[in-house]
Amino acid sequence: MKERFALLPSNMTFLEKSFSDALDRSPEISPGIVELRGLKFHPIDRVIPYLVAEYGLSEIAEYLPDLRTVISDGIKWQRLIGTPAAIHKALGWINHDGDIEEFPAKASKWWWFQIHLPFEVRNTDFVTPITHLVKASKPLRSEFARLTAGYDVRAFRLNKHRLNGDAGLNNWSGIKRSNAEPVLSLRVNRRQPVFALLDGGVVKRTQHISMIRPVVLGMPMRQQGAILLSGSARHIDLNNQATTPFRNAPFNNQPFGKPSLIVQRGQ
Repeated sequence: MKERFALLPSNMTFLEKSFSDALDRSPEISPGIVELRGLKFHPIDRVIPYLVAEYGLSEIAEYLPDLRTVISDGIKWQRLIGTPAAIHKALGWINHDGDIEEFPAKASKWWWFQIHLPFEVRNTDFVTPITHLVKASKPLRSEFARLTAGYDVRAFRLNKHRLNGDAGLNNWSGIKRSNAEPVLSLRVNRRQPVFALLDGGVVKRTQHISMIRPVVLGMPMRQQGAILLSGSARHIDLNNQATTPFRNAPFNNQPFGKPSLIVQRGQ
């Protein structure tokens, strides 16, 4: 135990020395003070929940495997809040990372952005976690407007696009289930067994086949298209619909469904 040191003159009385020793508690509390140094860098198990609450990481605790990971990854995530990197990091926790598309700066709602998942989904259980994590990671001035997965039809814009493909009339595909969620444009892949009697057999798997029907117009048609892939920051494979960015570029001679540059790509 640490010894007591009295800050008294040499001519102190016995009573003064006794009062000083009684009021000096440093020998009892000094070990605890020493232990507090660096406590947050190597915390013991029983204080970790309090550190999670102190750091304001309770909102992401359910998406990480344990509280120590919440502290280690959560602090790094907090330093990125307000950037696309924070969104990618948070969505990586639930294995639903995708491409972030921001609206152009000249658009009327330039603060909107949407996320495109590069795969089809089987249900909508992931919508709530994605919405929660994205809203916690995005800048305050931005709005999570739309989420797509496997199905993305863009709006036809007057004086911007040609009538050369499928599009909605001034509206994008998707529905808004509630004000707390973005617009959802999802292709849900429901793999359910279908039972049909075929000479005593059972069909357990079906496949949808798209058929192309030629139409004779009786007149020649010519369409020009341009896709500026050379300006992209990464290699784009137009044959891979799962990873191709979805946004239409505002070029009059570009067909619907062709991609333009993407802002941020999931890691």
